[in-house]
Amino acid sequence: MRIEEDYDENFKPIIIADGLVTLDLVRSFSKNLPPGLLFFPSHVTAEARSVLAAHLKVQPSSLNSIQVWAANDKNLHVEVETPIIIHEDPGKEEDCDVISKDALEKLSMDSTEFNDAWMKKEYIDKIKIAASKNTYGDIYRASIMCETLKTIWSSRINKDVKINTSIGVISDGSLGTVKGLLYILPVILKGEKWTLNRKYTDDAHVMGEVMKFNQIIKKKHDQLMASCNNLLQQHYAENRADEASTVSTDTFNDKNERIVAKNSNKMFY
Repeated sequence: MRIEEDYDENFKPIIIADGLVTLDLVRSFSKNLPPGLLFFPSHVTAEARSVLAAHLKVQPSSLNSIQVWAANDKNLHVEVETPIIIHEDPGKEEDCDVISKDALEKLSMDSTEFNDAWMKKEYIDKIKIAASKNTYGDIYRASIMCETLKTIWSSRINKDVKINTSIGVISDGSLGTVKGLLYILPVILKGEKWTLNRKYTDDAHVMGEVMKFNQIIKKKHDQLMASCNNLLQQHYAENRADEASTVSTDTFNDKNERIVAKNSNKMFY
């Protein structure tokens, strides 16, 4: 795969891969491919919304925007913007870390069942379990891919509109991430460009999770590249062995043909 140096900046294709490893390989073996073209559809946001809606016994559509940072389905962090329930009055949130007391009473819950500590631990654990099951199989994954493509394309059509979403991208190195590595991050799509959502830059917990993901992603990337190099070396060695065997066989056949020809000459003369 190659993008020429005179690549037209007025036209940017969308390249989506259904898998972090696939996208990492595309990026790693296409050094001149602009990273802003590559995307990975993540179902973590949908799982996070579903898990929270089930816990609060509300419709998923009634929840506010969800932001996801992740290295993969097992290493992730989620933040839900407040007010968590979008029809809730944000002026009544002082009685609880993440949701107002009135809203909890309406849900027949108290602050021990739903609070900031639950959001940081139990909520994340439930999302990991849901994400790892992949209950709906390939059809569900295909629908997530189509929805991701639709979201990206919508930002290209409506160039004056900013679209907030969480998606797999090649990091530009901002917000403490490692440039050139693949993350699932909260981004803002506008036209043919994207930028990282900086809303939680000052959140120490979020930034701590990002630092942890840096190590995980770097390690997985290095392991992938090592495996690829080993496979390439093995393939090269096998090809050399096949070539040597072919040359040896050809030499042996040529020698036999000369012996046969010599003996044939003796028989006729």
